[in-house]
Amino acid sequence: PMQWHMNLIRTNQAWMRLAALNPANRMGDPTTQIAIFDSGIQEDFNGQSSNPDFRAQVGGMNKITEFYDFGSNPGVDNNSYAGTEHGTVVAGIAAANGDKVNGSVGVTPGSRLKGYIFSTDQA
Repeated sequence: PMQWHMNLIRTNQAWMRLAALNPANRMGDPTTQIAIFDSGIQEDFNGQSSNPDFRAQVGGMNKITEFYDFGSNPGVDNNSYAGTEHGTVVAGIAAANGDKVNGSVGVTPGSRLKGYIFSTDQA
């Protein structure tokens, strides 16, 4: 019930079809990187997030691969987080690792993320 959107977009059916085509990449591929243009993704040092949904490595690589601030401090920023949680929530819907104890599962948990600060407005 908490992840109602997964049923709405038929994620389980998509995962089953992908498993039939390529069982190894049923939940996403670490070479796929999803760009989140929002308020950034909350993380700690070297792409290791304090959020358990992003903490684990994917394919031996950090889950969060790149940061850039298009907002108030344009330029590369190793703390790509504007102080609002919206971008982190969007990133979780896209690619949360799926730890059943600590968090939820994203649509493609095997994929990696790029976090960009594009907006700092919570409205």
